[in-house]
Amino acid sequence: RVVDLLGCVAQRVSDPGLNHAIGGLLLQHIRSADPAVVAAALNALIDLYSDEKFDNVVKDLRLIPALRAFEKAFENLVHKYGCSEDSDEEVLGKLAMLADNLPGFIQYKRDHGC
Repeated sequence: RVVDLLGCVAQRVSDPGLNHAIGGLLLQHIRSADPAVVAAALNALIDLYSDEKFDNVVKDLRLIPALRAFEKAFENLVHKYGCSEDSDEEVLGKLAMLADNLPGFIQYKRDHGC
């Protein structure tokens, strides 16, 4: 998927402007109608921005306020997708893992001044 590729590219980019642009694209995709895209984008954001060297980008993107505003909608998505007969077990597993990791990531970044 393109979202997965963007996450990989962003981790290898040393230019803060390009990293910011990719982070912005990933952030837009957490509101996708496709749960697999949401999972990939959110996973990429957490993986990428767990590294403190990107804290300035996290602040510039206003990533933490955006993720805090998204938390309830994400919880609802995970619940709705989990109750769906059409849910894919792999995607559901990723969503469940992210539901566990998202609050901790937000708190970790807030503790670091983001």
